[in-house]
Amino acid sequence: MRDLILRKKNIVIVSHKSPDGDAVGSSLSLKHYLLKLGLDSKVILPDDFPSFYNWMNGAGDIIIADKSLDIAKEIIAKSDLIFCLDFNDLHRVGDLQDIIEKSDSYKIMIDHHQHPSDFANHIISRTECCSTAQLIYEFIEENNDLDQLDKIIGEGIYTGIITDSGSFKYSNVESKTHLITSHLIELGLDHTLIHEKIFDQNDVTRLHLLGYALNKIEVIEDAPVAFIALSKKDLNKFN
Repeated sequence: MRDLILRKKNIVIVSHKSPDGDAVGSSLSLKHYLLKLGLDSKVILPDDFPSFYNWMNGAGDIIIADKSLDIAKEIIAKSDLIFCLDFNDLHRVGDLQDIIEKSDSYKIMIDHHQHPSDFANHIISRTECCSTAQLIYEFIEENNDLDQLDKIIGEGIYTGIITDSGSFKYSNVESKTHLITSHLIELGLDHTLIHEKIFDQNDVTRLHLLGYALNKIEVIEDAPVAFIALSKKDLNKFN
């Protein structure tokens, strides 16, 4: 796989709509790994990601398709390799689906969701894994490139792992997940600071929205179900 990647000139990394920490983290960690191999790549996301990931190295260079759709489609059309990260079917990339389907680029899916569809030339799928970010680490490991890991690559991997694993509390966290994290900390990763930036940064409007949302909880009688509904008007009211 490493030899194939090194032969490519125009590499694109795409993840899913409503990108979360695993989508952003795995995409940026892969981008920085490719840079270590001397390969430039573009990260394209269908729509914007939460502002509390803005601190990540390279976040400002991410192309947001619903703001620059023509640019995103042009970059994909010129690509010869597309990494499809953290999604199991092309419908999850929204308006980018058609251009990716029609592209002759070699496609590599790296994902951990159930029931992956067969749209890629090469599929790396491990559904028992807690995150795509962990699979990026394993991808680097499989390429015998763990010596290329550094703090910047580690930030994306760690961000994806903690956000998709519920900070290590979900049942799909493996012993290897902790070993990977240990390795990243050995490389100088400041895991405490990353937690603070993701989970402990709140502005006043976000706190007001949380209070408003919690006040709208409805419980269905005789069923173990509770739900909260927020309208677009509600979201606009709280910025």
